[in-house]
Amino acid sequence: MDEHEVRHALRGAMDGMATPPAMNSSAVLDAAKHDQRRRRATLAGLGSAAAVAAIAAGAVLLPGLGGTDSGPAVAEGAVGTITTSPSATSRSTKPTKPTRTGTTSGTMSPGGHTQSSGPQEDLAVRLTDTLLGSVPAGLTSPPGVMGESLQGPWALRHHQATTGEGGVGWEYQAHIPVGTGDGKWGRLSAEVHHGESALDGCALTQSYWGMGGTCSLVDVDGKKVGVVTKPGVDKRLDQWAAYKHPDGTVVFLAQAKGYFAAQLPGIANEPFTVEQLARLTTEPKFTLR
Repeated sequence: MDEHEVRHALRGAMDGMATPPAMNSSAVLDAAKHDQRRRRATLAGLGSAAAVAAIAAGAVLLPGLGGTDSGPAVAEGAVGTITTSPSATSRSTKPTKPTRTGTTSGTMSPGGHTQSSGPQEDLAVRLTDTLLGSVPAGLTSPPGVMGESLQGPWALRHHQATTGEGGVGWEYQAHIPVGTGDGKWGRLSAEVHHGESALDGCALTQSYWGMGGTCSLVDVDGKKVGVVTKPGVDKRLDQWAAYKHPDGTVVFLAQAKGYFAAQLPGIANEPFTVEQLARLTTEPKFTLR
């Protein structure tokens, strides 16, 4: 085969091949743009996840956001059982609801407006004094006990007066450390709501900071008081009780062998028995009326 025949054969082979379609520049651009949007969405998702993680970490570390003061709030999914007989004392370990102190009158808090001076603040101070006056024999609660955090020392004794959810009524909190004088500290907390609540019994008790827990009803002179003796996922407190007084005032009392997030050793036992804790919630002095 000479050179002429080779060229003729190659030309015939090429003529027999299908011509590729012309390139569609619009389709190419659309595909590139789609891929770019997909990459941006992926990066944005990663950025959002990082931001959420940073916020969560900050909440653990900042006082008043569930960190050094109260510990991270954890939702409790399981609903505790409800019985109608007094429960036996159950021991759990470790110790509030996010609180803020030192705010100016009228500033916003998670529940609404926080008052740091005036009649509502006076009631929060009164609640603290009432709680201090209820510390059982053998325990003490001196002023100036400090916890430790990455942000520095913080006072374990504090209080707050804030409007309730939706601005309805007032809520008062008081938190104090209790110890035996050997550098070990437990916790007592009181919270009083001057507002309306449709809840009662164990449903009311389990609503405390949304912590759930295993609840039973304790009879106190014919009054049914809900007491959580076994916390759920949230371990900031060991036990807490709630009672709605005839005038609608709700009293929560809580205790723990340790003071959550204070970085201090805890005491050997809770300050009160279950029955004592339940009885205290029914006492008129805690209604602040």
